[in-house]
Amino acid sequence: MLIARLQGTSLIDLPGSVSCVIYTQGCNLSCEYCHNPGLMSMGNDASGVLWQDVVRFLQMRAGFLDAVVFSGGEPTLHSDLPEKIEIVRSMGFLAGVHTNGFAIPDADYLLLSHATPEKTEIAKKKTERLALSVVRKNARGEWQNFITEV
Repeated sequence: MLIARLQGTSLIDLPGSVSCVIYTQGCNLSCEYCHNPGLMSMGNDASGVLWQDVVRFLQMRAGFLDAVVFSGGEPTLHSDLPEKIEIVRSMGFLAGVHTNGFAIPDADYLLLSHATPEKTEIAKKKTERLALSVVRKNARGEWQNFITEV
């Protein structure tokens, strides 16, 4: 996983939780309105954050942080995302993923954009497979949440 940066504290990226955000490098889209345009290319930037530094950071913040959110760029482009999610969960943190939904791999883990801890627990109980919360615009241009289980 190419990690561009680590935001130490967020109160908005996983509602109801104190989280940190891991911003991954690379995206499969080129949206004009992207708020992280510097993360679009998959360039191997040596100034990025090493995974072992993220783990050390999480060990130091145990008891303060509730969750770790993987964002980007597009985190589902990274084949080791399921492994990183499992590591985060084994450390006692909730895991969230912000995704555009176009690059979701065929994997047995949860991808919940705009997930709350309650939704994550419900989804874990409902399915062992992929549960995805997609937020998109409807025909009237209004944002709607569409829950899909595969």
